Amino acid sequence: MTTMTNNRDKNTRMPDWFRSKRSRTMSSSLWEETHPGPSSSSTATTLASVAAAVAAAYAGYEFHRSVRDYGWEGALRYVWEGDPYDPDLREAVDQLEDAEFELRATSRIDDRLSGLEESLDDATASASSTGDDSYLSVRLWNVIWMDHPSNTSSINSSSSSSKIVPLDVERTLADMSHQLDKIAANVDGIVVSSSSSSLSSNKDSFLAQRVKKRKKILSKSIVSDMERCDALLASFQVFRERTKQITNE
Repeated sequence: MTTMTNNRDKNTRMPDWFRSKRSRTMSSSLWEETHPGPSSSSTATTLASVAAAVAAAYAGYEFHRSVRDYGWEGALRYVWEGDPYDPDLREAVDQLEDAEFELRATSRIDDRLSGLEESLDDATASASSTGDDSYLSVRLWNVIWMDHPSNTSSINSSSSSSKIVPLDVERTLADMSHQLDKIAANVDGIVVSSSSSSLSSNKDSFLAQRVKKRKKILSKSIVSDMERCDALLASFQVFRERTKQITNE
């Protein structure tokens, strides 16, 4: 009780100017907490400006990359339509992608060619190690090839379950030759024309040139695979003739 009385006495003894100043200070602090001043607003504005600048810079980078990859016409079409290619070019691109997928993934031409070349080298090395020409035969090549991991992509159509089975060297070469001829015909039939848009110049558009170059590269790749297949077929025929000679002896 005595303490409370003493506190009241102290408050009553405070000068009026001191109590007024303390009241103004407390009121000012409360106002700043509930109403942020110019400094807080300026910070928020700065952060918003930085975020907008970053977004604009990224958008500019993406558009520049689109122009580099698709040209001005393709970049504008990509922004407005979501596809840089006009309908005709899109059809050509889809056909090229199908041919590339057929060549590399479905028929696995390159894998099987590499496997045949490797198995041929193994057969030749085995014959050299024995010093016996009779050991170098089609049968040896077939034995090595049948166990090769790349020989797993041919479908046995005579089976109702379409089971994937390995083929011997001769049937593998025949299958690849047929697939290459079919893919080459499909690629040759792809028509690449420039855009009919008013944005295009008299010459082929940038994208049309890119698609033509892609078609040319694919065609060269197919020709290269055909040459490898022909070389393997020639080796097979030599092996077969040598086997016949050994058998007749």
